[in-house]
Amino acid sequence: MPLYSYECPRGHRFDKIVSIAQMDEYQECPGKLASRGYRKRTPKVVPCRAPAKRIPVPSRPAYVIIR
Repeated sequence: MPLYSYECPRGHRFDKIVSIAQMDEYQECPGKLASRGYRKRTPKVVPCRAPAKRIPVPSRPAYVIIR
């Protein structure tokens, strides 16, 4: 199964192995968020779980290296 890159609306980017049939479906973001108002010194960390959209990855190696 191929590896695809995804990005959620909050800016988290991640790679995920999904089948070709599911590559354009939204995937759940595994990123972490600090919840506000829990404690001032140690904020509670919660999963993002926002729907992430597949982003195109350039296939030219020179573009990836220079960028």
